[in-house]
Amino acid sequence: MRKRCHTTGSDSAGPGGRTAVLVDLCDLRFLAVTGADWVGAAVGELTDQGRAVAVVCTARGPVWRIVTLLGLDRRWPVHHDIARAAAALGRQR
Repeated sequence: MRKRCHTTGSDSAGPGGRTAVLVDLCDLRFLAVTGADWVGAAVGELTDQGRAVAVVCTARGPVWRIVTLLGLDRRWPVHHDIARAAAALGRQR
């Protein structure tokens, strides 16, 4: 799995001035359960650190099917495009 995360910079710092993190899954063609576990662990760790996190996954395709099948869309802060995810991170400041 090619991993791609974006930090949004100081203008989108989360609580306590910590940098917000955007996890972009849009270019993935496959997401195994192990990969989902890694994303979940990262989201949990970052959230525990008080950082704002958003996961971006297109609303169609095999990755979205896995995300919804496993119920991760109810556990992760999932958005369907980067612009909306970045906006959501900005509101969490």
